[in-house]
Amino acid sequence: MPKLTKRTIDALKSEAAEFFVWDSQIAGFGVRVLPSGAKTYQAQYRKGGRTRRVSLGRHGKITVDEARRLAKDVMGQVAMGERATSRPRTPDLGAGSAPIMKLTPSIDPDLVALMVAEVLASSAI
Repeated sequence: MPKLTKRTIDALKSEAAEFFVWDSQIAGFGVRVLPSGAKTYQAQYRKGGRTRRVSLGRHGKITVDEARRLAKDVMGQVAMGERATSRPRTPDLGAGSAPIMKLTPSIDPDLVALMVAEVLASSAI
């Protein structure tokens, strides 16, 4: 299990069947490689006797550091007893946009909505 970096992920070649490569630093964080060559960051955890996975985003759309941060957020939600699933996806906001994850109570939803509105207004120019 290597530490996942852009270089190690770029070097992964697709095979006839999908496979996972797990990070050596964060248990449950890895990348899924499909036969088509698509690579998706994953967070995997066990809850209620079942293994569950949350897709964090595609390699290239988000960086490995962004995915690692999202995986830590998911693991934190699980540790706090929350259900860690991604929210319904919003329309693609372009390259570099991260997937929307469930907001934790420590984040003010009104502030987030205001910030999103400002970003959307500035990009409409």
